[in-house]
Amino acid sequence: MKFFRLIIFFLLAGLCIGGVKFFFELKRSVFWDLQRVNLVVVSHQSNKTAIISFSDKKGKIFVLPEEKQVEVVRGFGLYKLGKVFALGELEKKGGLLLKETVQENFKIPVFGYIFEENLDFSRLKKNFWPVKKKNRQTDLSFEDLLILFIKTKFIPEFSTENFREDQLEDNFVDADIRDEAIPVEILNGTEHQGLAQKAFLQWENIGGRVVRVADSNLEGQPECKILFTDKVRESYSLKIMKEIYDCKSEQAGEIQQGRVDLSLTLGENYWKKIREKW
Repeated sequence: MKFFRLIIFFLLAGLCIGGVKFFFELKRSVFWDLQRVNLVVVSHQSNKTAIISFSDKKGKIFVLPEEKQVEVVRGFGLYKLGKVFALGELEKKGGLLLKETVQENFKIPVFGYIFEENLDFSRLKKNFWPVKKKNRQTDLSFEDLLILFIKTKFIPEFSTENFREDQLEDNFVDADIRDEAIPVEILNGTEHQGLAQKAFLQWENIGGRVVRVADSNLEGQPECKILFTDKVRESYSLKIMKEIYDCKSEQAGEIQQGRVDLSLTLGENYWKKIREKW
């Protein structure tokens, strides 16, 4: 009898430990805190590419123009948007190439992709169910999909419309970033022109407050870097900026004589991500 009690004890202890571990795995997902979710979805059967964007209890599906010429990242050059996934699949990275290309061309952060042979846009929420599917490709983890599945359950319906570049700020603003209104500077730490301007448009389109865009005094910086002041070290904006630009961060005493609380410097690694092939 004592033996069986010990067995039950260790089973229950294992379940508790496993549950705690899984909870912390969920909290590590960017989608745990993310207020505005943007994903790229592709349906091979209907030959459609779209951006899913949702926040709180409202969600939209923005169908992208398949015939639009876009500058494909990783140095591939100009292609029609509808051909980008297939182009990336030559390297078995179709979803990644499409996600990065959409993010760079339309100046909004994209946090993941889903490709399915017969993805049904009218029943979109079921596609987040976190089970393995033979005909699905995604860079989202089990934990990511589970969080998205739960969050989308609170959205009554996803409306569908064609994507319009003149309505970015109306449809893709992250309310938490907008409400924090942290003054940000964006610097180009490379010799490659235009990097800071692209990041400025991207941060502005999601509701960020950019007060300065310039070249860094230290060109040739190998990696992206974020400096932040003490008063924003626990901010939502800092967390999301690190996620979007994949940057290391460091606390600073004062930035630009106190006019800025977040400073993003783009380095060579960011340029290579846009321009160099795998």
